[in-house]
Amino acid sequence: MGSTLEHETIWQKFGIPRLKGNGKFVSASLIDSLGTGLIMAFTVVYFVRTTDVSLTAVGAAMTVARLLALPTSMVVGPLIDRFSARRTAAWGNLVSVPGYLGFLLAESVWQIVVVVFLVQVGHTSYWT
Repeated sequence: MGSTLEHETIWQKFGIPRLKGNGKFVSASLIDSLGTGLIMAFTVVYFVRTTDVSLTAVGAAMTVARLLALPTSMVVGPLIDRFSARRTAAWGNLVSVPGYLGFLLAESVWQIVVVVFLVQVGHTSYWT
């Protein structure tokens, strides 16, 4: 029993929540995290293959877009308090729509920055 208590203390020390009884949530989070990580990698490949923009420029454009989207959580937090988490998450998903559709039209660095920025704002709004 002492080792179990010590084990829980170690998990708590590192901020890892208890997983027992939360299997569906943990599974959904793992799938979403994997998908999010893969979509960014595939986005790089997509823009390199569908535009004349170099790999370096695509990477730089996506980095700039993500940096520009960093303050999103600070903006979205008060919106959640005012309009509810569900409504704010839905609006975040709606912001992502023109971003993803814009992938089909993006041909230059600045366009890649704009569409990736929209996707990042939407994604961050959802998870905030």
